[in-house]
Amino acid sequence: MTVTLADDSTIAAIADQIVRGGLPAPSTDIPDLFDLDHEDSAALIHGRSTWHHDKDTNLVMPIMAGAAEEIEQPLGSLTFNWSAVGAAPSKQSLLIPGRTLHRRLVLRIAGTWDQSVGAETQATEGNPVLWDSIQLNLDGRIVRPIKGAVLFEWNRIMQKGAGPKTDPTTGVASGKAFSTTLYLDFAAGDLQDEVMTDKSGNPRLERPKELTYIDLSNYANVQLEIQPGPFSRYVSGSTQANMTATVTVTTTEVYGPVRRPQKHYSLLPMQTADMTTTGTDRSLPLSPKQTSIRGLLLRVGTLSSAPIVTAITALANVGVRTRLIAGGLNFPKPKQAVGLYQSAVGFERNGIALTNGYVWIDFASDLRWRSMLNGNAYAALDLIYDAVGTASTNMEVYQVCLHQ
Repeated sequence: MTVTLADDSTIAAIADQIVRGGLPAPSTDIPDLFDLDHEDSAALIHGRSTWHHDKDTNLVMPIMAGAAEEIEQPLGSLTFNWSAVGAAPSKQSLLIPGRTLHRRLVLRIAGTWDQSVGAETQATEGNPVLWDSIQLNLDGRIVRPIKGAVLFEWNRIMQKGAGPKTDPTTGVASGKAFSTTLYLDFAAGDLQDEVMTDKSGNPRLERPKELTYIDLSNYANVQLEIQPGPFSRYVSGSTQANMTATVTVTTTEVYGPVRRPQKHYSLLPMQTADMTTTGTDRSLPLSPKQTSIRGLLLRVGTLSSAPIVTAITALANVGVRTRLIAGGLNFPKPKQAVGLYQSAVGFERNGIALTNGYVWIDFASDLRWRSMLNGNAYAALDLIYDAVGTASTNMEVYQVCLHQ
């Protein structure tokens, strides 16, 4: 096949139209790479100007000359004020415009408060615990909802280290500053590229991380929604005043083929277990259907206290049991001491340790797409565990999975 490259002036002339959603594919005027996918074409003509033709939409998209295909765009900022320590500000939203793919949102959070009396007690997870829900609203459908503290811990796992976070020293002071950065990543975690074989027996490079980018061309109205919780989740007492925080949001846009149907890679909240009484061989049913499951993230502690305290004390042993549709029990993760999983998370992740109260159970520690559990193969999927009765303690279970 002969590849003809478009010159830079052609790209510049219609770039603003391309950004707004692409152009209809012309019959002969603009050259394209009809037989190559986006990744192959970019590799073939690295650093040169060309076009990618998307067969599904019949749109021609540019591969920019001498520039990255990712663009960092500021979306804006939201400011939240707490009227009282026990009150929660109203939910706010931020429009995500455009018709491109979005790789991730970066939320840079900075806030202050005045402490008038005594030394407050701060939450185990620090200031990310303030954010009760961070989620996307896609034409009225809520997807990827996650708590700020859980998102911070998930970022630690995926990035092999903790992200930026600052909490002030305790005690009386005015303008006590806190900050954190949260990454709402739409890619499929840390899964690696794989060479697979298609139906004809030909090798093909699969890039699973890119399959779950959010494609705004699938939706008419996309909003980022943020719901804070009471300030008392972060600090104790009723001696705080002038509590405020600003969330500044940036998105990473990517030019490439459409994602249709849209797939999501999410931490889905599955269950909340009461850990106040001692018990062995307890089980919590999870949801395997129509999902590929990467792992389970557990959060244990006094999750309704002021402030919130996470601790692993109430969870002694944990594992995963499945029942195949074809019959028979299977134990992909036999029940073992929770300390095993707490130490395993650091393997090939720079020896990291999660915040006290968190446990990561990984079904694909080799980072391979094929190692994830195929939920459709199971009639049942259960978390099995032994609890040590601890007052006011609960365990939240999040299922990390690919779904539509």
